Amino acid sequence: MLIRLRTAAGFKYSRGMNTDVKCTVAAWGSPADVFRHLQGDWLLDRRVDGLALMQGFASFGVNGDRSPDPGSLAYREHGRARLAEGQEFEAERKYLYRAGPVGFSVFFAEVPPRLFHDVTLEASGGDLVGQACHLCGEDRYLSRYEFLADGTFFIRHDVLGPRKNYVLETSYRRNQGKRFA
Repeated sequence: MLIRLRTAAGFKYSRGMNTDVKCTVAAWGSPADVFRHLQGDWLLDRRVDGLALMQGFASFGVNGDRSPDPGSLAYREHGRARLAEGQEFEAERKYLYRAGPVGFSVFFAEVPPRLFHDVTLEASGGDLVGQACHLCGEDRYLSRYEFLADGTFFIRHDVLGPRKNYVLETSYRRNQGKRFA
């Protein structure tokens, strides 16, 4: 089954991609390898469609309470957000990532974990790319994950609906410095 969606910005999101295709990107390996390469510390830069900016740290961990079950990575981000009006505050978010045969699933960090979306990766112009969709009431999150040849990655969420309407873009690069607590 193949489902294609198109946002107002013209981005396509697909489910049911061909998982038999052999593809790799030097920094990430194959789609099945991406999950393993996520582990560790990252710097993040986020933009929320003219509403806010955020800079901070993200970590994908497997030890202690950061990984509640085998085959998963606990994601935690922490940073400083600045709204367009100038207010600033500390921000934090947590997810649970679980490995899949050609990608991963993202869960909200709840007990029990609740699925946000499944991401299947495929080669696209020298990068690995995956799309996903999540319904939150009547609002729809159309997500795109891009794992780039230089070892960085990018996540975009187009959020559309009667209560929400914005684009959230986050770029990640390896943190070679201090790890956050």
